[in-house]
Amino acid sequence: MSDPLIASREPGVLADESPTRGTFRPILGGRFLMYEYEGKVGEHPMVGITIIGYDLANQRFQSAWVDTFHMGTGILFSQSPKGGPGDVTPAVTGAWSQDGGPDWGWRTEYDLQAPDRLVITAYIITPEGQEGKATETVYTRQG
Repeated sequence: MSDPLIASREPGVLADESPTRGTFRPILGGRFLMYEYEGKVGEHPMVGITIIGYDLANQRFQSAWVDTFHMGTGILFSQSPKGGPGDVTPAVTGAWSQDGGPDWGWRTEYDLQAPDRLVITAYIITPEGQEGKATETVYTRQG
C-alpha cells in the first residue's frame, strides 16, 4: 500500500479501510453536537473532534473539525449553503491550504439513514475543482 498521507489527497483512491469508534453528545445546553472519534489509517493512530451546530441567524449548518491525521495543527471551519435546519442531509464545506499553496476543499455529508445508522461521507476537492470520495464512515448504534 502507498503512504496513506499521500493517497488521502488522491480523489477516489481508497487509502485504507479500518474500524473507527465514535460518540456523539450534545454540548452547551444542546446548542451544539460534539462528535469524537478514534481509529487508525494504516498504522497511523487517529483521533478527532468535530463540533456541529446550526447558526439560526445565518441559517447555515457549521462545523469546526480537528484531528491528528488529516488536519495536523489546523482547524477546518466549514458551513452549509443557506437553508433550513430540516435539511435531510446536512453538508458542510470548508477549505484549507498547506505550505502556502492553493486551497483544497473538503465537504462532509451527514446521512441519518435509520434511527440506528449514520453514514458520514467526506469528499476532497482539488484546487482545480475535481471531487472524489475521501472518507466514508458507517456508524451503527451500540447498546
